[in-house]
Amino acid sequence: DIDGLNIRHHGDLHLGQLLIVKDDIFVIDFEGEPRRTIAERRRKAPAARDVAGLIRSIDYSATAAHERALRVGSDDQNRLAAALAEWRDRAVDAFLASYRETIANQRFWPAGATAADQILNFFLLEKAFYEVEYELSHRPDWLRVPLTGIIRILSQQPDAAA
Repeated sequence: DIDGLNIRHHGDLHLGQLLIVKDDIFVIDFEGEPRRTIAERRRKAPAARDVAGLIRSIDYSATAAHERALRVGSDDQNRLAAALAEWRDRAVDAFLASYRETIANQRFWPAGATAADQILNFFLLEKAFYEVEYELSHRPDWLRVPLTGIIRILSQQPDAAA
């Protein structure tokens, strides 16, 4: 049991669903994940589901940048990979800090840090496992992105080894 309301949510929120125009951001394409049924898409869920989708998208963008850079030249001593991993971590931290500040005292995000981390990690894993299925079907060369994400999430858990 984690406190927090279920809300209507985007269902497939990622960087490709955001249009940035001057100093404004528009969220688009509210159809939800195409492989889910209409009933699943209409079901309310914790806000953490969309937060997780955006975080996973940041991970994909770092990987895509690295892949493009490798086509141009080698990654000497993995410096670019390390820099992109740092960017990914800083982008996620900045997004979460801003999100938490904006929704402070709202009932749709768990008040306790442990509960918030648990529900976010649950939805990060849910999204990453969905991505594994998608990548196996459509882009096997990208399978390492969700698998690396799953390993990263599980390795941060204090009882992951248990």
